[in-house]
Amino acid sequence: MDDTRQAPPWIDSLFSLRFGLGDKTLFHKRVPALTLAHDPLASKEDDWERHVEALARRDRVLVVRSYPVSRPLPTLERRAGLTRYVTEHFQRYFVRLDGSYEAYLSAFSAKTRSTLKRKVRKFIELDGGGRMEVYRTGEQIDRFWTLARQVSAKTYQEKLLGAGLPDGAEALARAKEKADRDACRGYLLFVGDAPVAFIYLEGERGTLEYRYLGFDPAYADHSAGTVLHWLMLESLFGEGRFAVLDFTEGEGTQKKTFGTDSRFCANILYYPDTPSFRLWFTAHLGMDRLSGAIGRALDRLGLKAAVRRWLRGQQ
Repeated sequence: MDDTRQAPPWIDSLFSLRFGLGDKTLFHKRVPALTLAHDPLASKEDDWERHVEALARRDRVLVVRSYPVSRPLPTLERRAGLTRYVTEHFQRYFVRLDGSYEAYLSAFSAKTRSTLKRKVRKFIELDGGGRMEVYRTGEQIDRFWTLARQVSAKTYQEKLLGAGLPDGAEALARAKEKADRDACRGYLLFVGDAPVAFIYLEGERGTLEYRYLGFDPAYADHSAGTVLHWLMLESLFGEGRFAVLDFTEGEGTQKKTFGTDSRFCANILYYPDTPSFRLWFTAHLGMDRLSGAIGRALDRLGLKAAVRRWLRGQQ
């Protein structure tokens, strides 16, 4: 019997291996891959790794993203004739949307609630500030994309990470197709008629996921991103359409502040023992360790936050 028929779903893809120093992306190396379609909210499946050897080929890598783990895994380890490379560990944050907005807010400490409300109030006090618009239909998403691109072009996500809202017909067409199935949401925060922050989410089977977000760095001191998260969550709870908001990978301040649950996860790659793959993944590990060492040195000198603000254009 072919054991691979019992394997969980894997999807043909291109994996983008990021080379960078801290927030600064230098370049990406794209490689053929199979990616495991794993739900990070589902229970941990201990036996999926037994399928890796059957799926292994010398011309592609296997990618498992956001896999729940109980403890940190070794960075490099030989498994099933491949090298298992754990690129990062992180908490993945979620918001459960199945209760009331009032009950959600009651879980915050009194100090946190007061701080968030003060930020929202101060933003609203700006000249024409505090208006949020929600976009969900195909026609609305078309307008959202135009306005959100104006903000995205100014963000560090686009300038440093190459992760801004895509500027192209293909990405917009995908978003409009999602909108036709009521499977996406766009949110824009305005000051007067000018958009200053955006969030774009896509969802399936009751779960909305972060896709793209950013804010105009000119409004960093006014907490535009925090204000938009507050208003967006109020809207989502009011809708009652989705059960979960998944903040996806990473441990940003907004995710920690607004999340109700989290899981400790790992991103895992399996690559074959070929000269090309060994070269690229060894170089990636070296770059990652160099970036970490620079970050720790800046932290000891008390300069890390200042350098990050400078790179992100917030100062």
